[in-house]
Amino acid sequence: MTPKRVLEINGDLKESPLIETIRRIHSVFSKNCVSYTIIGGMAVIRSGCSRTTMDIDILTTREGWHSIRNLPGIPFNTWTDHAVDKKNNIDIDVLFPGNDWEMLIPLPHPDMVKEYDEDLGANFIGLKPLLELKAAVYLKKKTEEGIEIAAKDLYDIVELIKKNHSRITDNFMEKMNPVIAGEIRRISSRVIKS
Repeated sequence: MTPKRVLEINGDLKESPLIETIRRIHSVFSKNCVSYTIIGGMAVIRSGCSRTTMDIDILTTREGWHSIRNLPGIPFNTWTDHAVDKKNNIDIDVLFPGNDWEMLIPLPHPDMVKEYDEDLGANFIGLKPLLELKAAVYLKKKTEEGIEIAAKDLYDIVELIKKNHSRITDNFMEKMNPVIAGEIRRISSRVIKS
């Protein structure tokens, strides 16, 4: 992908091809009563952070995705866990609830973590589950692949904390996995001081 294409995709968020694709996702999933939520980079951006991304990550059920994939006339080319928006060639990674990734926490059911964003016209994962999920991914990657591979997820965590530090209290982290909550506290203590 060229730098020009990255800038085109990540320009004005509300006019971005990424948001256009997200709205198409919302339309198809909502019309067919299939649960979903946007996670990953677009959810990080929605939570106030500056970040670039070139794809969309959605969390949905296997059954729901299977039913969407088989619909005639949908605006996506689909595979088992991937799709491409036919109109603007945006990649869509599809993830499912459960512990396929063997992290400290399983990927949650989308209905448990989604928030509808009126301005953006789609469901996005809320801040608390996003931060918890990002920390789980970071810890797994850091352990298995090293900090070099986990650095992008650490950056997301740092930016989420910086932009939302007043909301990240002990009450906010209540009921989080204790290892993840401890890591978020550790990172917060360094980020807030700087």
